[in-house]
Amino acid sequence: MASIERTKTKKGEPRWRVKSERTLPNGERVHAPSATFKTYAEAKAEAAKRELVGGTFGKGSLAAYLSSWVDYRERMNLIRPSTAAGYRSVIDDVNAHIGSVPLAKLSVDEIEFWLSAMRDRGVGASSLVNFKAILSSALNDAVKSRKIVYNPCSAARLPKTPRHGERVVPPLEDVRRFLDALDLTEHGLLYRLCALTGLRRGEAGGLLWDNVDLDGKQLHVRRNLTRDKAGEWVLGPPKTRTSERTVPLVSDALHVLRRAKLKAGGSDFVFPGKTGGPRSMGAASDAGRRVKRNLGLPQAFSPAHGMRNFFATMMLRNGTDIRVLQGIMGHASPEQTMSYQKPDDDDRAQAMNAMDGLL
Repeated sequence: MASIERTKTKKGEPRWRVKSERTLPNGERVHAPSATFKTYAEAKAEAAKRELVGGTFGKGSLAAYLSSWVDYRERMNLIRPSTAAGYRSVIDDVNAHIGSVPLAKLSVDEIEFWLSAMRDRGVGASSLVNFKAILSSALNDAVKSRKIVYNPCSAARLPKTPRHGERVVPPLEDVRRFLDALDLTEHGLLYRLCALTGLRRGEAGGLLWDNVDLDGKQLHVRRNLTRDKAGEWVLGPPKTRTSERTVPLVSDALHVLRRAKLKAGGSDFVFPGKTGGPRSMGAASDAGRRVKRNLGLPQAFSPAHGMRNFFATMMLRNGTDIRVLQGIMGHASPEQTMSYQKPDDDDRAQAMNAMDGLL
């Protein structure tokens, strides 16, 4: 257990001291050397680290451990604030079902109970995989710090889920209708650029004019728009290391950017908000969902990711090499890019032409 107390130096300057102790399996209490820091933030990070790696073996609830775990990872800049917020949302759900269970007594059955409860609420198969992975990552760290002997998530099975239609790419005509309708809103150009370049929503929102070369017909992905702990949209690094990339621009994309330039005024952002700063990507997503609903597009079509999905699928159908498209999309592996390959009836009919006249 770790604690923080305020103290002063001999010169009267404020400092923060962290003290901690842990209880060994035999019941013996061991005090760790104290540490002093100039700021409370540094002291809190150290306290979270000590709670994470030096706590009481066999004691303490799962809820307490998970809270310390995500605090530590955020303080050490191992995860972004937006990622930490997503983790806490999952942890809140874990705690509502099994958070009171002592960490050292957590079992496979209890994890499967939590996963089944989420399935019963309508959480989809892919989300269940992601949520289990977050809990498993936390428990792996608990094993490394010798708080538990093994990770029960490794043996927990995912519940069977009803099969829903996969995310779909609407016909080209529907995409045109979708974008034409969005042109009546302030977000139309942003969506069009995503459809023509495969940019993620946050990458388009975080695009600055310094990273756009209209004469060279290319743009450079160097930033990503993400939420901070206060819920504000701020510039951050790209989603992954491979997300930082250069994307060539076709004539339609150049036309979109020139129109955006006229609308941007003196803002550094290609798609600024009303005050000239970052635009709310939540508002952009809301606009896309409204248009989708008004047009009666399939439920499986995701406006936020749909334009990137559309771009990748169209490129693959037109014979673009996987490695080339991987670089344009900013994927870490060609397998990620291949997941966008969704053959339709025309693709299957064309493939069957190889059998025509063969026998």
